[in-house]
Amino acid sequence: MIAPILHAPSSRIIFCTLCIPFLLAVPAQAQENIGLEKGNLSGWTATGDAWNGQPVKGDTVSPRRSGQASDHEGRFWIGGYEPSQSDSGTGTLTSAPFKATQPWASFLIGGGKHKGTRVEIIDTTSGKAIFTAHGEERENMHRVIVDLTKHQGKTIAIRLVDEVKTGWGHINYDDFQFHQSRQSIQPGRIATSPLLKHLTPNPGDAKNSTVSSMWVPEGFQVDLIAAEPDIRQPIAFTFDAKGRIWLAEALAYPRRQKDGKGQDRLIILEDRDGNGSFETKKVFAEKLNLVSGFEIGYGGVFVGAAPHLLFIPDKNGDDQPDGPAKVLLDGWD
Repeated sequence: MIAPILHAPSSRIIFCTLCIPFLLAVPAQAQENIGLEKGNLSGWTATGDAWNGQPVKGDTVSPRRSGQASDHEGRFWIGGYEPSQSDSGTGTLTSAPFKATQPWASFLIGGGKHKGTRVEIIDTTSGKAIFTAHGEERENMHRVIVDLTKHQGKTIAIRLVDEVKTGWGHINYDDFQFHQSRQSIQPGRIATSPLLKHLTPNPGDAKNSTVSSMWVPEGFQVDLIAAEPDIRQPIAFTFDAKGRIWLAEALAYPRRQKDGKGQDRLIILEDRDGNGSFETKKVFAEKLNLVSGFEIGYGGVFVGAAPHLLFIPDKNGDDQPDGPAKVLLDGWD
């Protein structure tokens, strides 16, 4: 778990999203038919019946389903469902071996998210997969990034795998590209959403991969303030009037413990010098039971700990409870 902070010059809020980085394109070897633009499967080896009628020409998804698209590149692509309008076919489709000429690569993928519907990049020497990607149960393909820094100069191949006959038991694939460096490209769901398409890559230099791959409104930046093992299983947070971060650690969630055996606690993180990382960490209250939320105010802290709404008094604000927690309300299952 991480606690990233999204901030503008005069504000700080917690921000969390998922996103995928991407790169500038460098053409792959056309002679290998990796992009399928020959309109056939030359250079590829097929097993099973999943690839009958492949590759697909044009966007057959759009006329089949209003409002959806394959988001393919060029004229041809692998659309696992398209020729037969069925998920019954299974098998593998493997490209001819080719050399990894750049340290990064990317390709488009769609279809099922099953373990059995996947695209692999394989090391042809060992035959083992060095990278695996799955769809998102959407026909729309999205771009995924492949780190080839440890395999540059080696011989690799692309392998499409379909082992599933049930719903979303197919894979879509297109447009393998090499890249000289890792940059950022807008993920498919962000690019196609009118509510999200204004987001830009996080401009920070965070080493944490989750934070560095976030997308934010222009003028904002995400920095990593706290992460495991400094904090454990955070389930709720708030800021107090001093700008400190209060966190509820739900160490036993979702199981309520026996009375008197609670494991949850409230902690306070403080960044006194304002350098973006906390220097002090203190426990305000512990042995709480099934905490799921809390708020500061009125001379204490309100805590939701089913079946109770509790109040922990701290009138002088010295971060030391004035007494045991009081039950204000109960009855929540």
